Amino acid sequence: MTTNIVVIGMGYVGIPMAALLADVNDFYVTGIQRRSKRSGWKIDCLNSGKTPFEGDEPGLEDLIARIVKNKKLYVTDKYDTIDEADYILIDVQTPVDDHKIPRYESLRDVSKLIAPKLKKGVTVIIESTVAPGTT
Repeated sequence: MTTNIVVIGMGYVGIPMAALLADVNDFYVTGIQRRSKRSGWKIDCLNSGKTPFEGDEPGLEDLIARIVKNKKLYVTDKYDTIDEADYILIDVQTPVDDHKIPRYESLRDVSKLIAPKLKKGVTVIIESTVAPGTT
């Protein structure tokens, strides 16, 4: 049985999570990343089988190359695979403002985007850092 997973947010949490899940038999992962000036370049980088991270991430480079080659991970800026997802992981930024108050705009925006597209029975996991009681 095939399991379709969507990971939203290709950053320091989302990329390793997407890569590890895509390495599991019968798991197919779609990564979603905004095509912004700051981080949109990650889409093409990941789809070419390369990691966008500089520094020491042991094994991640080889893992990404393998799962992209095996067509287990695909990254896009489109939300059209949400309705096919069995699991959705949200890994977007939740920065704090100057007063140390969390800013949840990205989390709210993603939630509003995906809500009308969710199929019955889908599991949504918020991996972004949130304060107790947020969910």
